[in-house]
Amino acid sequence: MRNHKRLSPFLVLLFFSATLSITAYGLTKPMLAHEAYPVPLPQAPACYVAATTCESTIIPSPPTEQQPTRAPTLALTETLLEPRPLDGKSWLPRPIELVSAAELRGANRQPLADVPCVDGFADVFPCDQVDLLAFLPHTLIGGDTNNDMWGWTDPATGIEYAMVGARDGVAFVDISNPIAPRYLGKLPTHAMRSSWRDLKVYKDHLFVVADLNPVHGMQVFDLTQLRTLTITAATTATAIVFGETAHYAAFSDAHNLAINEESGYAYAVGGETCNSGLHMINIQDVNAPVGVGCYSEDGYIHDTQCVIYHGPDPAYQGRELCFNSSVGQFTIVDVTDKSTPTRLSAVPVDGTVYIHQGWLTPDQRYFLLDDEMDEMFGHHNTRTYIFDVSDIDVPRFVNAYTAAVASIDHNLYISGTYAYEANYTSGLRILDLQDLAQGSLTEAAFFDVYPENNEPVFAGAWTAYPYYKSGVVAISTLDRGLFLVRPQLEPDVVLNQPLTEIAFCATETTLPQFEITFDLLARNQYTQVVELRTAQLPNTATVSFTPAQVDLGATTQATSTLAVNVAMVADGPYTFTVEARSTKNAVLDQATVRLHLASVPGRIPTLQTPITRTQRVADIPFAWSSDPNVTGYYLELATNADFATPVYTATVASAALTLPETLAYGQTYYWRVQPRNGCGVGATSATGQFRTPVGLFLPIVRR
Repeated sequence: MRNHKRLSPFLVLLFFSATLSITAYGLTKPMLAHEAYPVPLPQAPACYVAATTCESTIIPSPPTEQQPTRAPTLALTETLLEPRPLDGKSWLPRPIELVSAAELRGANRQPLADVPCVDGFADVFPCDQVDLLAFLPHTLIGGDTNNDMWGWTDPATGIEYAMVGARDGVAFVDISNPIAPRYLGKLPTHAMRSSWRDLKVYKDHLFVVADLNPVHGMQVFDLTQLRTLTITAATTATAIVFGETAHYAAFSDAHNLAINEESGYAYAVGGETCNSGLHMINIQDVNAPVGVGCYSEDGYIHDTQCVIYHGPDPAYQGRELCFNSSVGQFTIVDVTDKSTPTRLSAVPVDGTVYIHQGWLTPDQRYFLLDDEMDEMFGHHNTRTYIFDVSDIDVPRFVNAYTAAVASIDHNLYISGTYAYEANYTSGLRILDLQDLAQGSLTEAAFFDVYPENNEPVFAGAWTAYPYYKSGVVAISTLDRGLFLVRPQLEPDVVLNQPLTEIAFCATETTLPQFEITFDLLARNQYTQVVELRTAQLPNTATVSFTPAQVDLGATTQATSTLAVNVAMVADGPYTFTVEARSTKNAVLDQATVRLHLASVPGRIPTLQTPITRTQRVADIPFAWSSDPNVTGYYLELATNADFATPVYTATVASAALTLPETLAYGQTYYWRVQPRNGCGVGATSATGQFRTPVGLFLPIVRR
């Protein structure tokens, strides 16, 4: 039995039963975290047929305190008993006249088209700055409930397609006219039905895996076949059953699939091979995939993103790295050599329960991560974890963004400076990454595909695909179908700077001037001139921008270089801002820079504590004299006076440190501190010495 069937020490869940059952390690057949409904939802009356127009009347319902409702434009007239989720856990009959208007839309699953977001709603769907272009219920895209999805744009025709995973295969939808999408046909599953299907695209071919599905393997489908379909109004009624182009059978099932399009390798995870880790496949010949290696050290990996690393850590630039969501930890693995993959770092994340999935920012400096169970067991709202991965060996947790609603987050993808999260019952949530360097995320827009509630249950949005050039975002859902939406975000400008802290040495032999280049990004069709200015620099500093004004009507990206002459500025720390202003003098964005200006190395520190001896061996405070012209201090701790083999070293910004290590009892230790600033390394302090207390050992009394 493989690891993800026995999630020790993690809790195993059984959902959609009358009560939530939680058992420990050893359950013979646990569900995965996002178990789908046990059976497909009931099929339709005549309204579900594509060519049928449903005559109906509006059934009003009173609003509730928890969820505002609006009368739907279409509604069923039947008063039959419909199987509907009564409390998110059990399936019981309900008289349809007692169902709220928002739930009624879910029961109807009527197609919708071209519904703008007005006063916080698009039809019955709550929204903010996101218009509904079209909704196709799952009954109109092959008839079965859905799961993951991906997108493809035909390079020859420019036509955009949505590929939507279903329990019985993959549905293909032409979205070139997003207010009139066309279902083209389905690629059937290679083996059994599955609630978990994952799909990605490489070289105009679709690759598909499925979980809990013996002998499924990986399907390959040539997407260029879709070009040959005749564009007629009758296409939906004559949907095609496609056949796979190739098949890879070296594993049976897998939970997820990642493809590095730059290298031509696929990575299947969560399967029965490679200890449920990375099953690596060369897909450069799309018709003949070849297995090339395994990475198994993590055990079960739920999802991964694998890239050729072009980020800020020079030690790994040009290497192929996988960023793994491994349920109990976040890991980074070097897979450049497929025969000997190497784990570079592993970080357990405080507060997480089931680390599910994550994605890198375009500059590969940050990684956003979601957990699929922390909302339920942590009893908090939707939470997104932010990691600084600029040092690959030591990823650093920055902050956690907590949303205003309690839904479970599922898959997130980043496009430009926005993260697009599919958060089950709260639907699509678009987060602005503009202040990510400060550890801050802000919700910019949303579209709620599940108006019934925002509770932490497994219903609603599965994946939001944001990479179409048209600006369309496609959303797949467990229980509804396919939504096509278009965000209407406010035009603005993002000012990015590579340096937030500068240590500069201004000596008589050097030019007393430093430069910083800033990137300007126009978002959401911003087309105006931007002027750059500084604020809060000393009056004695001379500044200039090249150029001082940037016309973002001609380009969406530009740079400007700030030159600061500090010949007349006194040594010391300074904080100043760089502002991007509109022609009306409004601040569009700003960046904060901390400047440490010095003309000589830092003064020799005087050690203050510990001296002679300590009263404990853990959490020992260290302190020494500070110097405002110092940007950092290097501390060494050793058991010998020559510091040949230090037991602890650290670089800190302030003149104090609480030792994170536990020392030995009855041991003499030596320590010293060295100041550093823009002028280099200063003279090292005198050596301090202290002794830890002798441990108290009680004799064992035998009776």
